Amino acid sequence: MSDPNHASVEPEMYRKQIEDILNNSDLSIITTKKVRHELEHSTGQTLEPIKKEINAIIQEIFLNLQSKHTDESEKHEPELKIEDLVVNYKGATPKKQIKKPLKATSKNIKKRPAEKKQREMPLLKVLPPLSNIIKTEYCSRTQTVSKMWDYIREHQLQDESDKRFINCDDYFKELCDGTERINAFTINKYLQKYFEKLSDEEQAARNPKKDEQPPAKKVKKNPRDMPIVKVLPPLSDIIKTNYCSRTQTVSKIWEYIREHNLQNPADKRLIDCDEKFKELCDGQAQISSFALNKYTQKCFVKIPEEEQLIIKRKLYNDQPQQQEEESDDDDTEEK
Repeated sequence: MSDPNHASVEPEMYRKQIEDILNNSDLSIITTKKVRHELEHSTGQTLEPIKKEINAIIQEIFLNLQSKHTDESEKHEPELKIEDLVVNYKGATPKKQIKKPLKATSKNIKKRPAEKKQREMPLLKVLPPLSNIIKTEYCSRTQTVSKMWDYIREHQLQDESDKRFINCDDYFKELCDGTERINAFTINKYLQKYFEKLSDEEQAARNPKKDEQPPAKKVKKNPRDMPIVKVLPPLSDIIKTNYCSRTQTVSKIWEYIREHNLQNPADKRLIDCDEKFKELCDGQAQISSFALNKYTQKCFVKIPEEEQLIIKRKLYNDQPQQQEEESDDDDTEEK
């Protein structure tokens, strides 16, 4: 049931929650509608009366994250030798103005909400084939689910036509009793039999308290490890390569947008389409930057895993000596 005072609620109060949702989402497939529905679900409120304002905030945050993602991608790519895979945009994001702290008075001090204590999840022993998928033998249930989805995305197992379904590879078939295709919501029922509880002593030894060890740094994913897809025209004409990861494609699109000054000066959320973008975006003269993803999906073609290895060696100029002759033959066919 919605709050009767909802009309007086400021849309800006949802900004932090929207940032959290987008920070934990795959920006290559996320949509405004998905973010808004997740926000409604978490708040228990209908956002229909302030839908336009909420959409504007979502798109603003999305743009900031996209820009940040592009900058991080540039820093992480010095090893790449193929120009088609390098993001060369050197524009810096504007620095935030640092406000001078106010003098501490009882009037201007705002109490910060107490940080929620993260619940410590017990470790479990993980048995094969689940341990083969998540690449560890000890993990909490929550982390196991997270690692499962990392694997699903990395190996592109989600059904393109219906993201609720998983197309099982060999590991998943073994996990899911030989099933070829499963509903994502049924994954948990297959996991239960691959967990074993640890004794209190082993639990304490393998899961020390957080204050006893420094926080682990998040390891940045190497672009070489990301799945490559075939990119069709007109998108390939924009990013200037026929093979690329989805993440790198997004970076290259934004490089093109900035290089050709396609962002609307009056409203940076909008893209003024040039001829190549009009061809990509079904003839639209202007689109919302948040709608870009829906136009790019039709230009991606999955590549079999064996073929991916050949293409990656070609793109990254990283051919093993033992397979050099075979790879050269395959590369000739690819050209």
